Order: sequence, then structure tokens, then C-alpha cells
Amino acid sequence: MPKAVFQSIYADIKRNIESGAMQYQSLLLSENEFAKQYSCSRSTIRRALSELAQDGYVQPIHGKGVRVIWHPEKEPDATYSRIALESFSEQAGRMGFEAQTVVMEFERLRAGARVAQTTGFSVGDELVYLFRRRMADGVPVTVDHTYVLDREIPGLTPEIAANSTYAYIERELGLKIVTSKRSIVIEQATQRDRDLLNLPDGLPAVAVVRSQSFDSNGIMFEYSESRQHPYFFSYLDTVVRPSASRMEAE
Repeated sequence: MPKAVFQSIYADIKRNIESGAMQYQSLLLSENEFAKQYSCSRSTIRRALSELAQDGYVQPIHGKGVRVIWHPEKEPDATYSRIALESFSEQAGRMGFEAQTVVMEFERLRAGARVAQTTGFSVGDELVYLFRRRMADGVPVTVDHTYVLDREIPGLTPEIAANSTYAYIERELGLKIVTSKRSIVIEQATQRDRDLLNLPDGLPAVAVVRSQSFDSNGIMFEYSESRQHPYFFSYLDTVVRPSASRMEAE
């Protein structure tokens, strides 16, 4: 069966993003420009872009277009799922525990090559670095290393970081948090993990969640590495097998 036109366009744009021809954080052509390029209707382009958004390659921005949010150096083997994005405070409300956050380090810095490589920010970006210890009902469960893009999230303070940065971003700054890309791995616990999370000798590892979060403009405003106590960590996912037509587009 021949492929639908949108499938070929989806596959072509996806290849261009993965190769770097359409660069990370760049804006794509408009629907009209794509329609002329591919000699098709705008609705066909819209469907291809919708599929790319669902697969984590692009993010539509109201009134501005579509931005590339797939990073060729960090995501060649990534798969995507659709789970809720919530803060530690929101998680506490959902799970019924008392949350406490201790800010152990707060620093303003300029991203060097190593930080840029780790986080996905650009060399020279002005960032706020946070190191926080999270408690659930007085028990240490998580330590977070977080880098926040200062120009997107101005005015951050240790007091805000000890409460909820997401509440500050949404309620005080009026920004919308849209997407977070996450990788979840199990790593050997470091001595610092053991000290801060009170890990017993029988637990040799921690769950590590690394995430890049994007606002409604498709700008990555936060990178976070969360190292979680195995007794606290849980992961719930809902996975849908793509239709045959979707798989044919690959």
C-alpha cells in the first residue's frame, strides 16, 4: 500500500531534524512554506507536524510557529511517553506526604563547555544552579541538581527554590510549562548519595531521572538530575502501539 503524503513528509522532516539540518531550538518553516515545498495542502503539513510533536521532535508555539526540541546529541536512542509533569510539592499533594525541600547550594554561573554538554544549554548562557535535598514526611528521598536559564526565569532566589520553582514560574511569572523530556536509569550510588539519602548497605543503587523542561515558547528553561531513593522511586507509564500507517512512515 503506498504511503500517505503526510507520512513521507513526516519521515523527511524527522530525518532533517535527526541529521541536524533542522537545528535544535530553531523555528521550522511555516505551514504555507512547507505546503509549497512539498506541493501539498496545509492540512497535510499540519498532520505531519502533529505526529512529530507527539513523538517529541517539535513543539508548536502559539502565534509563532513550530520549534525543534529534539537534540541530535542527546536523543538518538530515546523513546517518548506521555505522563504527567508535576513538581515535588504537587507530587506530595497527590501521594499524601508532607514535603520539605532544603536548598544546599544556590549559585549563579555562566555555562562552560562541560555544563553545556551535560545540560543542553549553550556555552555562555547565564544559569542558576540549585542543589536540593527533598524530604517526604521527614525522610530524605531525593537529591536534585538543577540548572535554570536565568533570562527565561528571572528573579529566582533560595527561598523560591525551597518552596516550588514551578509555582513561581506559573503563578508569578505567568509562564506555561509544557514539555519535559526524561531519561531514567539505575546507577551505582555514590558516597554522597548514601550520606544524603541514608541508604542502607543493602541498597547499592539509586534511580536517576535526567530531564529537560520546555516552556510554551519551546525554550528549554531547566535541566535537572534527580537521584532518588529506590524505596521512594516509582514509574508509571501508558504505552500505545502506533498504527500500521505510522510505522510505515519510519
